[in-house]
Amino acid sequence: MDLFAQNLPLGPGTVGALAYRLTGPDGAVLEAISKDSPLLFLFGTGVLVPGLERALAGSLAGTTDRIEVSPADGYGEHDPEKVFYVPRNQFPEGDLEPGAMMGATTASGEEVTFWITSVEKDRVVVNENHPLAGVELVYEAELIGVRAATTDELESGKLIEPE
Repeated sequence: MDLFAQNLPLGPGTVGALAYRLTGPDGAVLEAISKDSPLLFLFGTGVLVPGLERALAGSLAGTTDRIEVSPADGYGEHDPEKVFYVPRNQFPEGDLEPGAMMGATTASGEEVTFWITSVEKDRVVVNENHPLAGVELVYEAELIGVRAATTDELESGKLIEPE
């Protein structure tokens, strides 16, 4: 039985299968997810940016739409206070590549994710902003399917793919 053969609107308590093409304001393709291998997500768990999820809420399988998402409803506005200069010796030996995503634990024990912006001789510029922060996003989206979430998925807050 096809689990997505249900005629349900996307919303709380559902799992969606989504194909999309994401472009920036210049039309450059930033990401593409095909119908052959759609993004599966438990609605309301933060897998989708808020503006995209809100626009898709209530949609049925087969819905296609062009969805424009502002930075505030996407990855947030760019915050210059999240850009830091870190001494090079605070990083492991080896090559550091601009654009690489890394993680660290702060002195207070908080886990943070950041991206390497540039590598200089004695310091590294790191940015805690998501690379798409401050960017107007355009999704050409197709909701491939919607199914009811299982009890286990609802209790865990995570998608559990069938075996």
